[in-house]
Amino acid sequence: VTGVRRSTLERELRRPMGGLRRRKPPTVETEEPARAVPKLGAERKLLLLLLRDRSLVSRVAEQVDPDNFRTPEYREIYDAVIGAAETAPPGERDEAGDLSWAEGLPPVLYERLREIVADPEELTNPEAVLEDAIARLRARALENRLADLMTEVLVSWRLRSRRSGRSWRRWAAACRVADFLEASDLNDHRSELMSDSSQEPLLQQLLALHAFDQEIAFLEREVKRDEESLHAALDGAAGLKAELESIDSELLRTRADARSAEHTVDAKRDQLDRLRSKVNQVKNEKQYGAATLEFDLVKQEIRKLEDKELEKLQAVEDLEGRRKALKDEFDVAEAEVAPMGEEVEKRRANLEEELVIKRDRRNNIAIRLDEGVLGLYDRIRSGRQEVALAPLTGEGVCGNCFTSVTIQQEMQIKGLAVIVCCEGCGVILYPEEMKHAP
Repeated sequence: VTGVRRSTLERELRRPMGGLRRRKPPTVETEEPARAVPKLGAERKLLLLLLRDRSLVSRVAEQVDPDNFRTPEYREIYDAVIGAAETAPPGERDEAGDLSWAEGLPPVLYERLREIVADPEELTNPEAVLEDAIARLRARALENRLADLMTEVLVSWRLRSRRSGRSWRRWAAACRVADFLEASDLNDHRSELMSDSSQEPLLQQLLALHAFDQEIAFLEREVKRDEESLHAALDGAAGLKAELESIDSELLRTRADARSAEHTVDAKRDQLDRLRSKVNQVKNEKQYGAATLEFDLVKQEIRKLEDKELEKLQAVEDLEGRRKALKDEFDVAEAEVAPMGEEVEKRRANLEEELVIKRDRRNNIAIRLDEGVLGLYDRIRSGRQEVALAPLTGEGVCGNCFTSVTIQQEMQIKGLAVIVCCEGCGVILYPEEMKHAP
């Protein structure tokens, strides 16, 4: 009647979860860059415990299968740890931090393994952490299998109910799966997943809205950056002009001082010529001594004045050199500002036109959204962060802040039953596969 036999459901629910398995060859491609792997969650903590105490491997391998890991890198590392434990000589004792057994791993996996080993996190009560990690992985695997079975059941029911007209409750009682649905809290969100009232269209609209908001924010930053660049260029040219005017003023004063020093030296030289004539006209030794003394004093004074005159002339020469270099720099800056301003204005016009289109398309999506959901989205974006939505990773953590979610929340998110926000950063979470959907 349903398309899935009762014996199949019962056999799947009784199937064991773990056991030692043969090591699989690593499948990570070394040519591709390493993907971002969540740093929190049961998988990483379990690996951290196993690498710190390899004696736990056989115990864990009996309960957790490598396929229970969702993150590919963690799955390969766990499989390698099991393989190393199987091939290790009997009685061999592994030292903490010894990774010689992992040297054959691809570079990407080996680097990821070293990151985990070097993790400084202190795990208080390791036994409790170990049991919790094992329980989470086993529960997650069981719920995923159950969810897949229920999805298959529901799809089959929908196809047959259209032809037979049988109700959901009568059919569930007939195949004895109602208890499974109620116990696993899958009834509501799985039925919503298959119904026309699913949250998937709403989340897709939010993703489209979020994409437009990020594009709009980028364009607004580009407009602001161009304006700041133009203002910086204008300010730079204005600063060079002001500095050039200051040097011109200082150059005028220095030239005036140099001319004044030159006139003073010329006056002293005239005085020296008069004293020289006076020395030649003296009639006695006493007059000659006085004239000679005055002549020597004037000569000394002239030498001092000439030194000052040379300093003024050197200052004039330095200022003229600075002015020439500054004038060349100012001419270049001034020549660049005019075309730069035209280019910025043209680019800003194009950006503003694109912004108008993006904002209009954004508003077309926003007006079709539920007011409560749109209000929640706007409140999240009005905070310190621009990101309002983030994927739920395969590790069961927020893709924005890597905060773990509960198993119930994970099922709600993947079942598209309700809007779930991250308890760490507040963003709306959506299934990771949704962002890759066409």
